[in-house]
Amino acid sequence: MRDSVSRFLIQSLLASALICCLSVATFAQQTSNDESPAQTSSDTSNAAPGETEGEDATETVLMRTARFLGVTPGKTTLADVKEKLGDPRSEQVSSTSAVLEYQVGPFPKVEIFLLDDVVVSVLAQLNENRVPSDLAKELGWDSFKPVEIRNADEALGLAYPERGVLFTYAADSPRPRVAQILIEPLSAEMFLLRVEASPANQFSQQLADLERVLDFDPKNSEALWRGAKLLAITGKQNDALKLVKQAVRLSPDNDQYQLTQAKFTARAGDHKGAVVAVERLLERSNITASIRAAAELELGNLMTTGLNRDYKAAVEHHLAAVKAATPLVSDPDALTRHAAERVLVDAYLGAANDIAHGNWDRKSEVVPKWLRSAEELATGFVQNDSADPIMPLLVWRRTLEAYAAMDVEVVDVPVVVEAAQQTGNALIEESDDPIYKQHVRWELLQANFAALRVEQTRGRYSPALKYAGEAVRLVEELSNDRTANLQTRYMIGRLYFYVGSIYAINHKDHPEAVRWYERALPHFDGVLPKTDLYDTGIHGERFVSMGVSYWKADAGDEALKLTERGLDLMERATKAGLLDQQTLIVPYANLAEMHRVRGRSDEAEEFSAKVARLKDDQLQR
Repeated sequence: MRDSVSRFLIQSLLASALICCLSVATFAQQTSNDESPAQTSSDTSNAAPGETEGEDATETVLMRTARFLGVTPGKTTLADVKEKLGDPRSEQVSSTSAVLEYQVGPFPKVEIFLLDDVVVSVLAQLNENRVPSDLAKELGWDSFKPVEIRNADEALGLAYPERGVLFTYAADSPRPRVAQILIEPLSAEMFLLRVEASPANQFSQQLADLERVLDFDPKNSEALWRGAKLLAITGKQNDALKLVKQAVRLSPDNDQYQLTQAKFTARAGDHKGAVVAVERLLERSNITASIRAAAELELGNLMTTGLNRDYKAAVEHHLAAVKAATPLVSDPDALTRHAAERVLVDAYLGAANDIAHGNWDRKSEVVPKWLRSAEELATGFVQNDSADPIMPLLVWRRTLEAYAAMDVEVVDVPVVVEAAQQTGNALIEESDDPIYKQHVRWELLQANFAALRVEQTRGRYSPALKYAGEAVRLVEELSNDRTANLQTRYMIGRLYFYVGSIYAINHKDHPEAVRWYERALPHFDGVLPKTDLYDTGIHGERFVSMGVSYWKADAGDEALKLTERGLDLMERATKAGLLDQQTLIVPYANLAEMHRVRGRSDEAEEFSAKVARLKDDQLQR
């Protein structure tokens, strides 16, 4: 996945020469009248004979292939090598390739590999094994972030993508010690390796490396796919969908890319298309166990969204995801294991939310069990297998969302919110990455929003306002990318609306309610997000509710407009089967009263007649 996404993240000026002080005394003596053994490909024409230029930490650093005794992989020719280093100790030459072997100063063996007359790599053996960090510091690379190259649980070396250099470890050393230095032209592969090995809380580094990968290889489908997932996390759903579509076009047989595209397609509003895509994937017999687990999870999630929600089918798919993922959490491959751990936790949470929203018996017994299992799994994976440390926070947030959908008292909300807050604060404190911190704050915002709903629906308005206050504070810290997202705007609008409704219903303070509604309304401009069309009727009821407060705050014109807008949404919802027609009695009655007070008798009688007809229908049922 190599595509060029931006060109501004990497600026640096590499020094013309880097002293490789591998055997400091011997090497210093050798280089007193010679060129430094390890240099970059930058120009050294201004350096005085016998001098080298160290890397200036105060300047930004460009990516440049390191060079060795004037030999630069990807540039230096066979003739240039012999001109600079003389005749080799041994030489193997074929029609298209060559290997030259030298002994240079403290390097007992230096192999130079050529293809089509151009150097492709230099492998220098050290005369003594070195501590990787010491060697990197002597080279001036201690400010770079290397990536460890591993084979299963064995560390093989340390790569520096910005220099095209690999420190290879001695096989017989009990601790990582550098035995050889391999220099190659800069490539996408090293940057992609660093993305794969990057800690979960390093979003900025991952995005920067993916941009570099795509600079080298604009058609690198893996980089496009990984970039799409990161963009989705930051709220750039449209850009994420574009990238993953490119990845699928380039690698149409990659099931993982197809599954991610289906997920993002649903978020863009094509729920039916997403369901069809995932079902097709699951119909195939040749998909891997990992893909099957992830696909069952996604299909379960899709069953709980869209206009036709089927919580029974959702539970079945979430249970299938649990069954498929459970054996994979013991897989020897860390990437497979961690992916399965995330699917397993999400599947437990999904089942809990299915039951919380659906028509099930014994909810108060079953839902807490699923949520406790998810919590135990997430905590155990983080503590025992270095899984993504944000998982417990996701569990706390989903726990609150599940209870917000229930009318029973089975959770101590302050305890759950405190656990979420402590986890989130710790993650923010431990990270130096601004994008990751934004992601954590977004999760905390959703958790506090869910806590507000739990407390509000139970009539506990004081704690509800407390959680609302924290959510509002977090809203003010959101990035522009996040607040530009339509789903985010819808949630922020609801947050302000719920605060206003508490002042209206509990405090009977309609002027204060209107102040909060004024903050909510700009976020309700336009149509609902396609992912939330199921809320059409409920959203209409919000406008009707706001109309009441505006009316009582002597803002009659706005009250009328809001009520009419709400009625329009509610009528659409009743026609779509999303709302009981009897709910229209409230807006009809409100509009009848508003028109009567304003002296519009015809309109008042019209709405009064509609109220009477609905009440008659209700009596005849």
